[in-house]
Amino acid sequence: MELYYMVCTRIGAILYVLLGTGGLISRCIGNTLLLISFSYYVYITFLGYDSLPILRKTKVLLFPFTILGILYILSFILRWDLATIFHLYNHVKGHS
Repeated sequence: MELYYMVCTRIGAILYVLLGTGGLISRCIGNTLLLISFSYYVYITFLGYDSLPILRKTKVLLFPFTILGILYILSFILRWDLATIFHLYNHVKGHS
């Protein structure tokens, strides 16, 4: 348990230093982590619905991958820091 806490603390400190700078590297890491997490959510949802025999054409649930890819590329072109945007959204939402 202590080892797990120590590893998580170190990883959190490294990510804080990398993501807290506000530069290209932090934007790249933050947007990539968000892309991975959203892609994982979409894929796990697809697997769940695909296992239900009553549903047909569940491959439609994979279409958001295209949207995620386009948003990922746009985030670099337009210099969006999506991790900061989601952080601020959750911060404001939590205080209302």
